[in-house]
Amino acid sequence: MRRWEGNLAEVERTVKAVNEQRAEGERVARALGDFAGMWEVVTPPNRGRLLRALVEKAVVDERGEQMEAHLAKSAAATEVGGSALGAEGQEAAA
Repeated sequence: MRRWEGNLAEVERTVKAVNEQRAEGERVARALGDFAGMWEVVTPPNRGRLLRALVEKAVVDERGEQMEAHLAKSAAATEVGGSALGAEGQEAAA
């Protein structure tokens, strides 16, 4: 019986952790839903921190004026035309 109670307690802890992660994900999704508005109020140093947290690697094609951003913990890539991001996450001319 104690074994079952121990298993139940472990499952309950896991469910609680999953629910907390889901709630945090929903909060982040709401905050990023208005990314343009958020970006306007974030200071340049915090913009850099945010970009460093989200972007694992950036590849810049200066001739084609494009940037390929490899997102952290993701195989997805996004191309951004016309600008490149500097080392501190601030926009630099391509």
